[in-house]
Parts: sequence; structure tokens; C-alpha cells
Amino acid sequence: MATSDQTPTQALLHKITRIFVSLVPWGVALFAHYWLEYEDIWAVDMAFRPVISAAILATGLALSFLVHSLLSKSSR
Repeated sequence: MATSDQTPTQALLHKITRIFVSLVPWGVALFAHYWLEYEDIWAVDMAFRPVISAAILATGLALSFLVHSLLSKSSR
């Protein structure tokens, strides 16, 4: 996709799009974390809340890294 015949504007747009798409899983994880708190699905004193919270956020980060890696590899 990113070839030498692209203009600088096209290359920049491609890079920004790739970064935005890569951040979608992280945003979904953050929203899920917010939604669980907002809807009172979990309480502050709930058992294993820190572990579940860390798992949700770590999953979002890992998926974002995986998506970014796949998109970067395919653009070469």
C-alpha cells in the first residue's frame, strides 16, 4: 500500500488511518471499563475488581498492538 509513488499527503493520511484503526480496540476496552462502572455492574468493593480491570485494559492494549503490527506488516 505504502509505495514510493504516493504523495506525502497520501502517505500521511495512510499512516494516520492505520494509527486510528489500531487504537480502536484500546478505546473499546476503555469504554467497557467506563460502562461497567457507570451502569453499577461492579462495585468498588467487588472481589477481584482490580484483576478484572487490569485484564480488560491489558486485552485492549494487546489487541491494539496486534492490529498495529498486522497493519504495519501489510503496508510494507
